[in-house]
Amino acid sequence: MVWVLLLGFLMCICRCGGEGQVGSRCEDRYPVTKPLLSVVFTTQGGTFGDLSLQHPARRATYRLVRQLWWLGECARRYNLSMEVVILDWPVEVENSLRQNILAAMKAEKLSFPTSLMQLRILEGPRELLSRVKPDLPVLEYMGKNIAARRSFGHLILLGGTDSLPHESIFRYLASERMDINLRQASCYGSSRQMTGEDIPDSVETFDDYVAWRDSIQWDATHPHLPYIKHTGPPLEHPDQIFRLPGFLWFAAGDFTLCTRKAIHTITGYVEESFRAHVDTYFLRKAVGCGVPIWVLHPSMANFHQNHDRGIQIISEHPISRPEVSSCADDRNENWGAPDMRMEEYLFSRGDSKWFTEDCIPTPSS
Repeated sequence: MVWVLLLGFLMCICRCGGEGQVGSRCEDRYPVTKPLLSVVFTTQGGTFGDLSLQHPARRATYRLVRQLWWLGECARRYNLSMEVVILDWPVEVENSLRQNILAAMKAEKLSFPTSLMQLRILEGPRELLSRVKPDLPVLEYMGKNIAARRSFGHLILLGGTDSLPHESIFRYLASERMDINLRQASCYGSSRQMTGEDIPDSVETFDDYVAWRDSIQWDATHPHLPYIKHTGPPLEHPDQIFRLPGFLWFAAGDFTLCTRKAIHTITGYVEESFRAHVDTYFLRKAVGCGVPIWVLHPSMANFHQNHDRGIQIISEHPISRPEVSSCADDRNENWGAPDMRMEEYLFSRGDSKWFTEDCIPTPSS
């Protein structure tokens, strides 16, 4: 019965017109316009843009499904106002992303995350591929730019579908002691932890996952940032939570949390033709723009999922990029394709809609 209702939510979609112009208050058509947190993804994370591999698993992988489930569990448990915004690249497959998400969640016996205040899927048009240069195969970062430019949150998490952030991060963001000044530009990182083990099929609840995660061995991507389990009272004081100012953490593409002002100051990831460490270059842009960056406490790690159930294509990284020296370097006021309109699917508070045009919120919203 639950799946029948969910299928009805997702398939009985009404098409709604939208203003779709920058600064036109298109936000007013959404039930939620000021969530604390927007988490942005793209369906091309880790695939390096080989569009000849037209496989449904690349659009709705186990990793994305598990990520949505986990974010929904954390939003529910900590009463955190959160939306998820996904840019779906226009690759020809049999089913849509939302249909594949529903089918995959059913297969994995996971509940659809109705506790998320909004799930927004941007349907990238075919013309979007004309923006991609032949020597720019990393579609992940351009896709996250597009999703971030259209997100509503005061904080924006540039996430990776293959890494699950520790629940203490969301608990802190939802707490009354959250000490991030939302009006100032700042970014925060989390140490990535790796394991060769896959999440077992028996993990169906929040507590199941936490128990499994804390029972196995994790290896830090950065040798100086190991996972240290915190067993005392929740960390609340800024001196406890924010560590290593000015430090460039490894695998920032899996977790970079920024205020909205920081994202717009940095103007997103660089969209030029180079492959090597685009996520690290984003942090160097932040430093060049005077945006402070911090690494969270070692207990606030993010945990990399095994790639066995998804597709990842490893590519050479022959194209490098010079160091950033100032905020003017690679500043791009047109980051995130603000001039391109695309259809958007919205699931919010038990209802679903199609908008014929997406929404780019006003900078002050």
